[in-house]
Amino acid sequence: MKSGTDSLKLRAAIEQTKVQVNQELNHVKRLVDLATIDNYALYEAYLYIKNNPNRDVLLVRLLKDTHNDANTREVLEVIYDYLTDSRVIQVEAGS
Repeated sequence: MKSGTDSLKLRAAIEQTKVQVNQELNHVKRLVDLATIDNYALYEAYLYIKNNPNRDVLLVRLLKDTHNDANTREVLEVIYDYLTDSRVIQVEAGS
């Protein structure tokens, strides 16, 4: 019986993590969308991404999702450039 409850707990933990990741991604997408028209939202988006432990993955995912929206992509590129200039994100020599 113990293995059955362990697998249920593991599944619940995975589902909870999925929900948290989706909520986090939606939150930062809203901030970036607002940042196209509001400088304060740009600053908030920058701080959110800067303080996120998965900022590299988050930026790559957001950049892939916004391939059609030039304004949103520009906001993300500005945030990315600022993070690399301030050495928050390390860029490999080959990139």
